[in-house]
Amino acid sequence: MGALHGRRPVQQDPSPPSAPRLNIFSPFFELSQHPPHLVGVKAANHRSRVQTPAQTGLAATRTLEIDGVRQVYRVAGAGPVCLVHSGGPGVHPEYLRMPDLESGLTMVYMDPVGSGDSDLLPDGDYSMSRYAGFAAAVLDDIGAPTAYFLGHSHGGFVGLQFTLNHPERLEGLLLYDTAPLNGRELREAATREMAAFVRRWPDRPEAAEAGRVWDEVNVTRTREITDHDGYADYLRGIKPAYFADHRETAGRAGGSPQLRGTHDPNRLPADWDVRDKVGTIGTPTLVIVGTHDFICSPKWARQMYDALPDARLCELSGSGHFGHIEEPAPFATAVLDFVHGQEAVHGREARRAAPSGQEAERSERAARHPAGARGSEPFRSATGARHQGTGPVTPPDLPTHPRREGHLMTLEISTELLEKTEAEEMYEYEAGVAEPARSTWGLDSTRLGGGVVLAMRDDPSGYWNKALGFGFDEPVTLGLMEQVIAFYRERDVPRATIQLAPSVIPEDWPSICEKLGIEGSHSIRKLAVDVESALVASTRAEVDAGLTVGLVEPAEAAAWAAVLPPAMGMAAQGAQEMAAASVGRPGWHTFAVREAGTVVAMGTLRTAGEVGSLFAGCTMPDARGRGAQSALIAARVRVAREAGCRTLIVETFDEPPGTHNSSYQNLLRAGFTLQYSRRNWDWNNHS
Repeated sequence: MGALHGRRPVQQDPSPPSAPRLNIFSPFFELSQHPPHLVGVKAANHRSRVQTPAQTGLAATRTLEIDGVRQVYRVAGAGPVCLVHSGGPGVHPEYLRMPDLESGLTMVYMDPVGSGDSDLLPDGDYSMSRYAGFAAAVLDDIGAPTAYFLGHSHGGFVGLQFTLNHPERLEGLLLYDTAPLNGRELREAATREMAAFVRRWPDRPEAAEAGRVWDEVNVTRTREITDHDGYADYLRGIKPAYFADHRETAGRAGGSPQLRGTHDPNRLPADWDVRDKVGTIGTPTLVIVGTHDFICSPKWARQMYDALPDARLCELSGSGHFGHIEEPAPFATAVLDFVHGQEAVHGREARRAAPSGQEAERSERAARHPAGARGSEPFRSATGARHQGTGPVTPPDLPTHPRREGHLMTLEISTELLEKTEAEEMYEYEAGVAEPARSTWGLDSTRLGGGVVLAMRDDPSGYWNKALGFGFDEPVTLGLMEQVIAFYRERDVPRATIQLAPSVIPEDWPSICEKLGIEGSHSIRKLAVDVESALVASTRAEVDAGLTVGLVEPAEAAAWAAVLPPAMGMAAQGAQEMAAASVGRPGWHTFAVREAGTVVAMGTLRTAGEVGSLFAGCTMPDARGRGAQSALIAARVRVAREAGCRTLIVETFDEPPGTHNSSYQNLLRAGFTLQYSRRNWDWNNHS
């Protein structure tokens, strides 16, 4: 098979073959010599239930030859055929073995050309269409007229190109931690996400090292990759960034996943962009992305989901680039639920009319997957219910983010999402402060039991010492709370607030409080709104003449942050530095209301995947009652929509009977609905 070409020409890189271009989609692979080739048995046909070596943990291996190039693939499992294309390029595909999926699918794991046991391409033309051509040949070899296609990272590029080149051959497309483009723009976005990763783990030397190595190779270009050893050193350096929590994953798995890769110095560059074509894809699609994926961030997943006519979006909140390793149960549930749904549709259509042959397959697909039809709405991972057997699965209880056209709605989202979003928001806000302010104010933070613990030794406001996000990854227990209190005692913190959603408070909580000296405190209200409804409500926002709303630039950070302490009625120390540090941070959008050039009100929006949170909204006393906060809410709603958010969340103080909380009333007018009230709990250090 000769080289295949897509609709967009491949842009050639002027770099000579002797200085191979680094591909950012190779995670952390052990480079090896190109290994010998294996020959095995033929795979089961599409929809076959013939058993394979999956039950023994092995996979049947087969080799075919295409224009003198050997293509190897391996087969395991039983059920509808799913073609699996790994990332890289050049990555050996064994890291993508998915036993949990083999219970319901015949998994056909390709060794993409230039990796694993497959040959290198003599001409170095590893274009997406070339890869797609080899994938089509594998389907021909196993006698499958149609299949599902699961593409991870760079393999997702191939999946999109395959769908564009061979739409009649797919039952469904699974785009896993990938993007609709490859090249400079994607690399620049990854650079921003790498910086966010480093800030997320300020106390981990390996995170700082990952950022340094990445910048040397991709930003300052002070480090050149010239050989296998240099490439391997680079990959090892950035390795931690590919996980939501590299240490946790390594500890649970007994070490980091050991992956290998093959380097081909003759590989030609393959910049590629199909954003203008994604909207023409009528194939039912599941888009899966990890919230903390730095290399293919949720931004690209949302773009594909929005453009695809028939798509579903799953965001794995506890994953980076390897959700099938970091959150295997939710990942498998999402995939199998999607496939079983498509198979159920296939069965209904097959009973209605039963033409034969490949034309029947094509006409049936056209009837049940018309272009422009929107599939089910997006969802996010929550619990890890494991799929059993090969029958249809019940989707987990996951929060949804419905779209609405021009009317308000009552929104209910999961308590876990509300609490975890706030926890990560506060963690980034406090942990993002740099030296010397961190030492000056005694700022410190840690993660315990799925939650975060934040400390500020010198905190006269009593606000910045808080522990939150608990009760979802593991239960709230006396032992866990003792660890939290020990953290504060070690840092000589005078008092701290523990925030627990009502649904996670254990039955023995009164006993825990008595033993540890914890007392009930004030209550707050958690609110949420879908972005479309908030946009409708924002058209009613009115602001006095002379007040203007706009984003804050980094050069204005100090002056803008100086408004927060007096407007909030809290001490300046620490608070001003935290606010200033948030300006320009990836995912954080800072706004100001100005009068005659002077900042009189402020507000922040943090975006993470499909969820945005409003934060630090306040107005100077002499500017209140003039619509500043309503205008700030409206501005943040618009930016959240542009960032791809579908849900906005916020919290404010409770409004007991006979009192008035103007912030709460502003939020209700903006379309937010009350989700629940949460009582906070105070601990005082009497030791």
